[in-house]
Amino acid sequence: MNDTHTKLSGWMVLVVGIAFLLLSTVTVWFYRSEKQSIRNRATAQLITIGKLKSAEVSRWRVARLTDADALLESPFLVEGVMRFLASPSEENAAPIRTRFNGIRKYYQYDDVMLVDTRGACVLSLSGEKCLTAKHEQAMNEAMRSRKPTIMEIHATGTMDEPHVGIVAPFFVGSETSPAFSIVLVSNVSKFLYPILRSWPVPSKTSEITLSRIDGDELLFLNNLLYAPDSALKLRIPLTRKEVPSVRAAQGFEGVVQGVDYRGIEVVSYVCHIPDSPWFMVAKQDEVEIFAEWHFRSKIILGFYVLVGLGLLVVGVAVWQRNRNAHYRTLYDY
Repeated sequence: MNDTHTKLSGWMVLVVGIAFLLLSTVTVWFYRSEKQSIRNRATAQLITIGKLKSAEVSRWRVARLTDADALLESPFLVEGVMRFLASPSEENAAPIRTRFNGIRKYYQYDDVMLVDTRGACVLSLSGEKCLTAKHEQAMNEAMRSRKPTIMEIHATGTMDEPHVGIVAPFFVGSETSPAFSIVLVSNVSKFLYPILRSWPVPSKTSEITLSRIDGDELLFLNNLLYAPDSALKLRIPLTRKEVPSVRAAQGFEGVVQGVDYRGIEVVSYVCHIPDSPWFMVAKQDEVEIFAEWHFRSKIILGFYVLVGLGLLVVGVAVWQRNRNAHYRTLYDY
């Protein structure tokens, strides 16, 4: 009798142990599976949004260059400008201003500037006459490539908000140097920045950052979610390789984990904007990504504890019943 009771107790311990092992294995597998599933969904979403935004920014740049290309195909504009440059009178300037106003109205630019062969602004709708180093760089590139060029985002002159200029070089006849250039000035706060600010799904921490290399630093080109006045001001050393934007500047493209400009852990999709010096990052805080998983993990842990306690209660009850049956048998015997 005593041997039978011992065997039953041993089998009971074995069964309960196996049940606990299976429960633990399934719980750990489900725990890790849920975490990986949430991570996969988050990264897939970041990739989709990142590629979408990259394409939108690229189309924005192409559209600006297309506007400049359209100007180059206007012989009447060339004739009027050449007449004004040969005789800079108000009478010759009037038709050019009329054309520039049409460009500003229908193409939605903030200013249109006429630059002569010396690189001096001789006419503009805003009255701006001062050109910056950014203008010179873009005009040199336009002269070299003989096609429209987008200058870097900057905030100088009469426009204190970040803006870009699209330089359209006009070559007359067989001249190797442009007879003049027209600069289309676009306020990026009106058209480019809204593209970067919009996020297609609800999120508290997601954002898009645009940056470029400036010396040995990375310069952010847009205002950021947690740094509203950071455009053209916030810089990060290129030595900070844990920052996704720096990884993008180093040539990496894809999903990366790291810390952002705040030092907060994020999951990001990084890429280079085609035909530009710009790098884009679509990112979201890890805390927000795994908030749902943390909630589910508590449910999983609670389920594990409840089932474990249930197994323990059943095991103790069976053991107690066998024990009582054993003593009753001994008593009867």
